[in-house]
Amino acid sequence: MAAGADGDDRRSAWYRASRRRLGLTEDAWYDPAVEHVLQALDRHEPIQQAVSELGSARAVAGFDLRETVSDLDALAEVLPEAEVGDLADEATVAALSAWADAFIDRVHPPSCVDALTGLVTLAYLRVRLTEVYRECDARHTPPGSAYALVVTGPAQHAESPLARLATRLRAGRCIRDWFPGGETACHLDDERVAVLAPMDDDLAPRAAGLARELAGNGPVRVLVEALPDDHDDAQHRLDQLASVTRR
Repeated sequence: MAAGADGDDRRSAWYRASRRRLGLTEDAWYDPAVEHVLQALDRHEPIQQAVSELGSARAVAGFDLRETVSDLDALAEVLPEAEVGDLADEATVAALSAWADAFIDRVHPPSCVDALTGLVTLAYLRVRLTEVYRECDARHTPPGSAYALVVTGPAQHAESPLARLATRLRAGRCIRDWFPGGETACHLDDERVAVLAPMDDDLAPRAAGLARELAGNGPVRVLVEALPDDHDDAQHRLDQLASVTRR
């Protein structure tokens, strides 16, 4: 427990604000990581490590992402204005990233699924590319006539890590609205997604629709590119797309 009445008061205020949002008992809400966050604030220390510990603890306890964000909002509500800045973008992203890493360990093999959104990893997309080329070879079908790579997202890179996280979360939520048929989708970075999809007439409009959702009101970029004939060329092209730097 944090020492002194001030620590007790801060903890109690945080719990009350969280209870209004989540309706949890204090036993269900409390974790020793709560104390570590409060101690870091009391000592005016960087809180990334403490909130990362809290994010992990929330995931292990079964908090979903919305509940974890709501708990952080509850803390910000009761902090003095001078301390709210300590929960700025970097600290919030650290907490949610730690939550994602701990949560995904409970429900998915971490080597093939993105921890934060449940989309597959770039490494898994490479595996799927290999499978697609084997399929096309067995069917004597040119890969470019059967499949395409779609890359889409905001045209401009967001400076705020929290804004980039929000885009990443939007992708996890909305990508299956535009690609509901089992297409393989992954993140190339925090804002851009790549989709390996069967080639059809609706592919470009669906890619544009997804891009608009990812970018909000900002400009978007959409690339729909048929697979090259050679598997190695496809892997090299994926390397190029993943390494693109935007301004």
